[in-house]
Amino acid sequence: RGISPVAGDRGLVVTGENAEPVISEIHERKNFLVRPPLANLDKIVFVNSVAEPAVNRFILDKLVAIADSKGIEPVVVFKQILITRAISPVSTAVSALTYARLITLRARVRMRCEG
Repeated sequence: RGISPVAGDRGLVVTGENAEPVISEIHERKNFLVRPPLANLDKIVFVNSVAEPAVNRFILDKLVAIADSKGIEPVVVFKQILITRAISPVSTAVSALTYARLITLRARVRMRCEG
């Protein structure tokens, strides 16, 4: 089909000359990212710092929107030892979509810490 394989592709590999594996078919992709070239993703995790460097809200929003539009569940992570204390000031600096994902993540973190 003229498609180059990328990480995450599913396909068919057959034995070619000299018993070398050859990709004979690449199955249809459920989603695809150009850069980096990735296919068939279920989730993508965006890791950000609470302190330095500062979160670039525009880029984070753009990446979350791209993932969501391609059917990939975006997960936003803010790295900090005491994430539940550091999350409130940061959450005001991100968009509504990112904020909603952040609330979900905070609940998951809290459940794991308490459970």
